[in-house]
Amino acid sequence: MAYTYNVNNLTNLGQLKKLAQRTKTELDALALSMEDAIKYATYSDNTLSLFTSSDGTGTAAFEFNLPEEMFLDQAHTSFVGSFAWSNVTYPGSTNPNLEGKPVMVLAVKGDDTNPNYSFIDMTSLVDTYTAADDSIVVSGYTIGVKIDSTAGNALTLVSGKGLRVDISGKMDKPSSATEGNVAKFDANKNAIDSGIAAADLVTKVSGGTADNLAALDSNGKMADSGIAKGDVVTKVASGTANDFVLLDANGKIKDAGYALATDQNVEDMIHDVWGDPEPSGT
Repeated sequence: MAYTYNVNNLTNLGQLKKLAQRTKTELDALALSMEDAIKYATYSDNTLSLFTSSDGTGTAAFEFNLPEEMFLDQAHTSFVGSFAWSNVTYPGSTNPNLEGKPVMVLAVKGDDTNPNYSFIDMTSLVDTYTAADDSIVVSGYTIGVKIDSTAGNALTLVSGKGLRVDISGKMDKPSSATEGNVAKFDANKNAIDSGIAAADLVTKVSGGTADNLAALDSNGKMADSGIAKGDVVTKVASGTANDFVLLDANGKIKDAGYALATDQNVEDMIHDVWGDPEPSGT
């Protein structure tokens, strides 16, 4: 069966709903074949279990026994800030000669009692701080601090107390003000509410062309838009009801020559893509 529709026609939500309903019908049928798909997995005692239920209930569809030696022994894996090796602490291992260094101890599961140990030197990843003149203590470490002497820098280091920002030159917050009002300076050069709403301010344009339209600049001030009132798009003199409009070569609007798609247009399009609907009762 041949279907006729204009591919340039627009559509609305009601018509798109028809497409969604047809799609849902097709997907519902597809979902029936997904009942046996794997939806949940658990891991316990080196066994990976896969379930078709979404919450892991029932009998697992598949189970995989994974080799124990492939996994870390979390009880013996640790980070040691100052390492000290001994055969008693790390039985069966070789001394990595990392005494006093920060070390990541990796324990890989071996037999029932003893893991296999590996040692990773973490020195390059851990900063070591030493004491300095003008300093701050952070988590037990003494870190040297250098203050930029550039004029206007309000950051200072107070001996025995730490860093301080000089706020003597800051502007005080108004004790009360109306949102959206313009601020002004008082005798102490602090900002206070002027009582004038910013939305009520309109200033004269410093320059502009007669009969041009006004516009707002990036500061919210009126400015010449550069658009002559004669260039403003006006109503189309003639056109077909419900048609869309386009811009012609001169920037004027004109009848686009096409309207919204009808429900029948959309049904024809769906049938063309998805095939003819199955007869009822089958």
